Amino acid sequence: MEYNLNTLTYSTASTSFIARKCLAVIANSIAAEQPSLAKCIGNNFYMDDLSVGSETEEDLIQLKDSMHRVLAQCGFNLTVRIATL
Repeated sequence: MEYNLNTLTYSTASTSFIARKCLAVIANSIAAEQPSLAKCIGNNFYMDDLSVGSETEEDLIQLKDSMHRVLAQCGFNLTVRIATL
């Protein structure tokens, strides 16, 4: 019998490690084809929060769309929240 983990339960000790490890694997898998997106995935997440900015709104929308597509293919469902500081 085979089991697949579909969700992470937060407040357990290994949750942050598992989430970061999954993101690192995704970043490494796309590094050759999409190096800037791989760098963003590998460096800009804290736990399950993405913190990223861009020079233009168009670039940010393109990054969001690319990020959403790649992570959705890997089973990560993103919820987009926009914050300005």
